[in-house]
Amino acid sequence: MTTTAERSSLNSSSVLLPYYLGIIAGLVVIHAVIAFSGSAITVLSALLLAALALAAGIYLWMRRHDIARIRFGSLVAHVALFVPVVASYSLHAAVFGMRDPAGAADILLGSPWFGAVFLTTGLWGLGLMLHLVASIAQRGWEDRR
Repeated sequence: MTTTAERSSLNSSSVLLPYYLGIIAGLVVIHAVIAFSGSAITVLSALLLAALALAAGIYLWMRRHDIARIRFGSLVAHVALFVPVVASYSLHAAVFGMRDPAGAADILLGSPWFGAVFLTTGLWGLGLMLHLVASIAQRGWEDRR
C-alpha cells in the first residue's frame, strides 16, 4: 500500500526525468560513434541502440507501478523514448544529406539509414498512435485505482 508521503513524492519529475535524461545521454554516445565512423550505421552503433532500448525497458519495468500512477505516465514514457530517437536519427541523416545533396537519396535509401529514419519512424509511429488512442480511452490511467 502506498503511503501519503510516498504518493506526494511520486511525480513525473522523479520518475520520468531521469529516464529521459538517460535516453539523451545514450543517444549522444550513439551519435558520436556514428559520426566517428563516417556517418555510417555500424554493428557497434546498432548494438549501442539495442543496449539503450534494453536499458529503457529495464527502467520502465522496474518503475512500472510508479509510472502507472502518473496520469498518462506510460504514454509520456513512450513519447520520451520515441521523440529523441527519431529526431536524433532524422537530424543526423539531414546533416549527412546536406554534406552531399546529390548522393543523399542513394545513401539514405540504400543503406541502414533507411531503416533508422524511415522504417523506425513509420512503424514505431503507428504503435505510438495506438498507444495514444488507448491512453485517451483510459483517460490517462493504467492503474484503475
